[in-house]
This record gives sequence, C-alpha cells and structure tokens, in this order.
Amino acid sequence: MLALRGWQGWYLWLVLLLIIGVDHPPTQDVLTPLNWRRRLGGWLTIAVFILTFIPNPLTFADPAPIFDGETTAITSPARPAPPSAWRVLVGRAARGVAL
Repeated sequence: MLALRGWQGWYLWLVLLLIIGVDHPPTQDVLTPLNWRRRLGGWLTIAVFILTFIPNPLTFADPAPIFDGETTAITSPARPAPPSAWRVLVGRAARGVAL
C-alpha cells in the first residue's frame, strides 16, 4: 500500500523479503529465557524503530517560488504639520527676508 502512494523503494524490500524470508535460525540455548535487561533492550529497540520510521524516506520537494518583492502598495503615514515657528521661518526665507 505504501509503494502505491509513496516511495517506490518498498517494492525492492518486498522482493528481498520474498527471496530471503523471515525465518530466523534457532539460538544456541533455546531453553534459557532472556533476562529482564535483554527484554527491555528489545522493547526499546522496537520503540525506537516505531518512533523513527519514515514511510516516504527519499522525497524531493519543489523549490520555493522566487520572491519578487512586495506586491501591495505601502502607504506612509501622513506627516505631522511642522510647528508654527517653523512655518514663520520658512515663509520669511521664501520671501527673501533675512533671518
């Protein structure tokens, strides 16, 4: 199911699984059970596998579009009126009156 919607490499793993199989050779001592440390290590290994499994491991995303700049007009706020003394000085200078 994953290969139909995602990574095509799952087909390779399916072929290897069919050729090799899932049988495991017997251990040297079948009668001795595992101690609690080895059981804990096995469960932690399974937990890490489940937490880090990625069903679609190799994907290449399309590059982000090139940013051409702002497309909306930016308006500046209205300038406050200059102080009245400033208007007087500017007005005198415009008329040629010495300051």
